[in-house]
Amino acid sequence: MIRRARGVGGVTAMAAALRLLIVVVAVLVASAVQSPASQAVANQHQTAPTTGVAAASAATAGPVVASADRGDLPGITLTIDQLRRSDPNTATLVFSVANRRNEAYTFDWTWGELGIIEVGNALAFDMSGVYLIEPEGKKKYLVLRDTSGRCVCSTGVFRSGGTISGLAPGRDATMWAKFPAPPASVTKMAAAVPHFPVLDGLPLAS
Repeated sequence: MIRRARGVGGVTAMAAALRLLIVVVAVLVASAVQSPASQAVANQHQTAPTTGVAAASAATAGPVVASADRGDLPGITLTIDQLRRSDPNTATLVFSVANRRNEAYTFDWTWGELGIIEVGNALAFDMSGVYLIEPEGKKKYLVLRDTSGRCVCSTGVFRSGGTISGLAPGRDATMWAKFPAPPASVTKMAAAVPHFPVLDGLPLAS
């Protein structure tokens, strides 16, 4: 009886081991079959966020409205990024100036309407020389100014003592200027930025 009990126990143990082996083999086979599909899904999940970010960036990056690669400053280029009505009474021009030279470029008084402006103990060169032109009425729109006479626009550079901050080679700077808004019927305007030709037919977005 004792030998028989041991034999039955041995058979039972062997059967259990065999069943476990069959289960393991089945799991391995199933994994091998499903692996390509699983990898494809994983690849899709890895690619989708990247594609989504790229698409979002492309959607938010607005098209260039107009540009001028040449002006009277060799190596300095202009891009008009946006001309939009800020509200019923004002319009804002956003533009970028890029330095394609091999040396730094320093903005000076020639970009401004009134030249050098003193701000505290520093001298500022602003972008007040920019203006808009209404083609239909042949009207010139100058940059707005606050009650102290300072332009509502970007300041190109500050000079404090002997320190001058300019535009490094290969870099660009985004500038802006605010103007009185033309009549609601006006949908296109021209922009004049110092040192560059007048750019006509700029769409005036609402």
